[in-house]
Amino acid sequence: MKFGEKIVIDCSYDDHMNRHEAVNTAKQLGLCFAENRMHDEPFDLHYCNANLDKLTMQTVKRQIPTMLDPDFPMNVHRECFTDIFPKENLVYLTPHCRTDLLHYNPDDIYIIGGIVDKVSNEPVSLAKAKRLGLRMARLPLDRYLTWGAGSGKSLTLNQMVNILLDLKKTKDWNYALRHVPKRKIVDFEKFPQFEEKKMRKRIEKLAFNPDNWASSKKVQ
Repeated sequence: MKFGEKIVIDCSYDDHMNRHEAVNTAKQLGLCFAENRMHDEPFDLHYCNANLDKLTMQTVKRQIPTMLDPDFPMNVHRECFTDIFPKENLVYLTPHCRTDLLHYNPDDIYIIGGIVDKVSNEPVSLAKAKRLGLRMARLPLDRYLTWGAGSGKSLTLNQMVNILLDLKKTKDWNYALRHVPKRKIVDFEKFPQFEEKKMRKRIEKLAFNPDNWASSKKVQ
């Protein structure tokens, strides 16, 4: 898909997932492709380290049988992204690093790890980025959002792609982060009887869940 700036999904994590997680990842990879195509300013999306002998890509192939056809607009590579793109342009997005991505850089190629977040929350993408000597960044979620007590900060792959699509277009994190599910965050405007600091303390003290507050492309 030869559209705008390039973005990569790293499909090398089958060995870190069980069958259910691999199938879930494959569904999200399909959504990434579809939702990127529907955006008015899509990325040039590349699936790298795509092993067609592994369950994840086999499942994607079942979802999109024509994905390897020569004229189908999907970039699927067996090769690693470091063999395809200049290493100095690559930025691996991993939630486990300490550097926030403050601004979208059109010269950078952002990499999303193609793995569902698990309970163990293993920093596998961080380890890989370090091993490859790549720059790393994380979405600045804590700078812009207040998380509900007990809410995980995990995002699906398609949510990540949608956030980056909107960030690329608007350069506005507040707008781009609208793709974070509302159930995960606290909207203080719904609680005008409390000042924000008091509300934060109340959430921490009672460990309430805000959900309970309502109304009382081819191989190359």
